[in-house]
Amino acid sequence: MKVAVAGAGWAGLAAAATLSRKAISINLFESSKQLGGRARSVTDGEWFIDNGQHIMLGSYHHTLNLLSSFGVHERKVVRRKLLQLEMHANNSNTVTLKVPNVAAPMHLLWGLMRAKGLDLHERGTALRLGARLIRNKFNISEDLPLEKWLLQNGQTRRLIQFLWQPLCLAILNTPIKEASTRVFLHILKKNFGREREDSDMLFFLPALTDCMPTHAKQFIEQHHGKIHLSQRVTGLAIEQNTLTGIYLEDELQPCEQLILATPPWVTKKLLAQHEATRSLSHDLEQFHHHPICTVYIQYPDTARLGTELIGLVDSIGHWVFDRGINGQPGLMAVVICGPGKHMTMDNETLAQTVMHELSDFYPNWPAANCWRVMREKRATFGCETAIQSRRPGPKTPVKGLWLAGDYLNTGYPSTLEGAVKSGIMSAKGLMAEYGLNSPARATP
Repeated sequence: MKVAVAGAGWAGLAAAATLSRKAISINLFESSKQLGGRARSVTDGEWFIDNGQHIMLGSYHHTLNLLSSFGVHERKVVRRKLLQLEMHANNSNTVTLKVPNVAAPMHLLWGLMRAKGLDLHERGTALRLGARLIRNKFNISEDLPLEKWLLQNGQTRRLIQFLWQPLCLAILNTPIKEASTRVFLHILKKNFGREREDSDMLFFLPALTDCMPTHAKQFIEQHHGKIHLSQRVTGLAIEQNTLTGIYLEDELQPCEQLILATPPWVTKKLLAQHEATRSLSHDLEQFHHHPICTVYIQYPDTARLGTELIGLVDSIGHWVFDRGINGQPGLMAVVICGPGKHMTMDNETLAQTVMHELSDFYPNWPAANCWRVMREKRATFGCETAIQSRRPGPKTPVKGLWLAGDYLNTGYPSTLEGAVKSGIMSAKGLMAEYGLNSPARATP
């Protein structure tokens, strides 16, 4: 059986590794010169930085289990910490939410009850909503825009400003006026409704490429899979609703099974070429995408946040990561989620604006040495209301053709966990349908 995977982001790597574990030799094709897709490390002049900041949560079991299957203990790649949200506004207002080390879901209620920077009425309002969500198992009858749903459920504007809106941007990368309440609550359930450890924050220690991509590559090649970089899939060969091959530029590569783990806009173009998949291509046209912008600022080594992460309220920047945890002292990564006026600024104006904002919060920091701006214009799909009904599954109408990617109906928004889960779903679907669940081959 000739099996190929197109796209070596985290979805494609997860699919290829899952197949490899069952002694299925695969060919993995990636159009760029490196693995990792939109979650990779890049060299920019003298800078070696991640293409944006990513954080995992304790509920990311598919990703953690995949790393474990590579023989990688989580302590090698992430630092686990109890959930703490520290939100700062430029008027010196600060709201801090910490969950204690007690059983779920009581840790969420305890955290809301003891939140600092909220008055008694605000804590009670948030606590009542938290208790109601737990009682209803985080389910709602109708999907509404998150801001509208929160207002209907008694949340004040200040609670939305300091708590719910930052969480919405962090989880969905979608403006709160458009964001899907159902998906948002589904993620809250995964993080707070089961085990206490599921709400932990997991900060990457090495660069992104040295986390999953490097270990996946080693695993796939040890199991006789082949990885082909700078190889772009430009077309699909389909006869009588059956996949027969793929085109690499103009060259036909025979192939009986393909997991198409390319970005949705690439997948859409490939599917649009064939009548059997044109309807699916049209469905993907309904997706729109939001950017994530990261401003890296190098300060002298003495500059420190005092914690790994803080949030900013009513600022251009939304989140500030202290890269000292990654062995890069003095390097701050300021993340700007979703669309906004920052996308109309040139890089220098944006960097200067962000540095000015940080100087208001940390006036004693020395002047910055240099900066870099990284823009991922199509970082995530817009996770708005009713999005779940438009998200496809891994199986297509064409025999032998499967999809993978964080846009699939995984229950997650555009996250690393969603990408990894989609790749595993696709690989398991392929194996189940074609009886390829053979015993795993010993690693050489």
